[in-house]
Order: sequence, then C-alpha cells, then structure tokens
Amino acid sequence: MPEILHRFRRFGVPGAPRAAAVPADPAVAAERELSIVFSLLEPYEREARALVHDAARLAELTREDARQEVGRIKAGATRRAATARAQASAARLAELDREVASFVAGAEREAARITTTMAERLPPLTDQVVQRALAVATADGAGPARP
Repeated sequence: MPEILHRFRRFGVPGAPRAAAVPADPAVAAERELSIVFSLLEPYEREARALVHDAARLAELTREDARQEVGRIKAGATRRAATARAQASAARLAELDREVASFVAGAEREAARITTTMAERLPPLTDQVVQRALAVATADGAGPARP
C-alpha cells in the first residue's frame, strides 16, 4: 500500500509530509509573529506619544500667548481710539471756535456799520422831525414853546 500512496503523493499537498494535527489559527500565528515587531516599536510609540503631548502643550502655550497679545493689542487700540476721539473733538471744537469768532466779527462789523449809518442819518432825520413838529405846531397857531 505504501507504493500506492507514494505514487499519488506528488499530486497532493506541497512540502514535506507532516504529522496530522489541528490546523493552525492564522490570527494567533500572526500575533505571535508580530509581537516581536510591536515590542521593538514600543519605544518609538512612547516617543511619538510624548512628542504629540509636548506639541499639544506647546500649542496651548502659543494660544495663551496669542490671547495675551490680542489683549495687549486691544488695550492699545482702545487707548489710541480714545486719544484719536479726543484729538478729533479738540480739532472740531477749535474749528467751531473759529467759526463763532468769524460770526461774531461779522456781527460786530455789521453793528459798526449800522452805528455809522445811524450816526450819519439820525441828525438830518431829527432835524426833519423837529421841523415838521414846529410846522404842525405853527399851523395850529400855538407857535413854538418859549422858555
């Protein structure tokens, strides 16, 4: 009988003949095989975790620095804005003061012109009023009042 089996052996499973056994679990074999590789990678994995942790800490510090810088910039901008508003207000008030001074000067010139015109026209008008009053009084026969 061994001759019959030997004759068909070349068409069977490749490799050397082995004893019959339970088939091996490929997952367990892969795990056993890769556990060596994973154990060699552990220091690098720890280093990578440490780098990620350090990067996260550095990112948080950078964000905190940025928040503080934003606060400083905002405070400076607020101060500059207040100064700019005060300067703009002062400039506007100075402009209004100039406008008021110009208006007052114009009003004073107009008052002086009116005073001059009145000084020129009042005596002749007063004389006319007096002459008419005398004319009316004379026409009534009363005549001018004498002291």
